[in-house]
Amino acid sequence: MMSRVSSRISREYGGGAKVWGEITKLALGPNIVADLGQGFPDFEGSSKARGEASNAILNMKRENQYSLVPGLPLLRQSLSDYYAKSYPGSKKLDPETEVVVTASGTEALYASFQALVDPGDEFLVSR
Repeated sequence: MMSRVSSRISREYGGGAKVWGEITKLALGPNIVADLGQGFPDFEGSSKARGEASNAILNMKRENQYSLVPGLPLLRQSLSDYYAKSYPGSKKLDPETEVVVTASGTEALYASFQALVDPGDEFLVSR
């Protein structure tokens, strides 16, 4: 089966596989380019996180399911509480309407751009 990529990707990069090679070259170069396509972590997850993940997979049969699209309610509440504790005096985030859990930073940025930026809009990204 032949994989198909959009005509834009074929035209600009010569196909999908070549895209990540180009992005990786740019990310390793002298200019500031963020490669959000894949992760190359240089550290292991904490032993607590690994233990909890193992426990969930091995022992919590009903908890090992896909979550709700915005994230599990308990996790969203915990993130809201953490934000309030970490940034005293800031606006309290409503976990039902103002907190969303994503699988990655790339997904979070993509969802944000899709929601807030229209074709032709210009925006600045600051460090």
